[in-house]
Amino acid sequence: MTSKVDEPLRVVVNPGTVFDAAAGGVQAMVVTAKEVILLEPGATETATLEVACSEMHKDQPGAKDRFKLVKRSLPKDLTALLALESFPNTDFRVQQFAIWTILEDPARGGFVRLGSFGVGTGPSTKEIAAIRALFAQAGIDPATYRATR
Repeated sequence: MTSKVDEPLRVVVNPGTVFDAAAGGVQAMVVTAKEVILLEPGATETATLEVACSEMHKDQPGAKDRFKLVKRSLPKDLTALLALESFPNTDFRVQQFAIWTILEDPARGGFVRLGSFGVGTGPSTKEIAAIRALFAQAGIDPATYRATR
């Protein structure tokens, strides 16, 4: 980002901020951890944000994909989950599966597999238990979602 003002800026990117991909078939990204960016007048800064994908069945973003900030209301359960102080420190797979649980409501075996180099798995029994625990901390009823019933 580049400052276009004559005074220092403090830009806060909060959890729940959404970035849509310029390419229609690529997943949108949702910020999972607060980031503060300090900009001096006229300066340009690059920031790396902690994010998760919001749409299971779209393509995974690559290094060349571009995103734009969008104003979007999130479901109240996702807002509550992202507000947990412990959420940014949670294992990424648990974060991702928890977000997909709320946004897509897949059955227990209906998750896209996560992994690397073309090999991955859906959530384990332990990861589903961790999601249920996060939901409980956030005041979310696990019975609302098929995977956590």
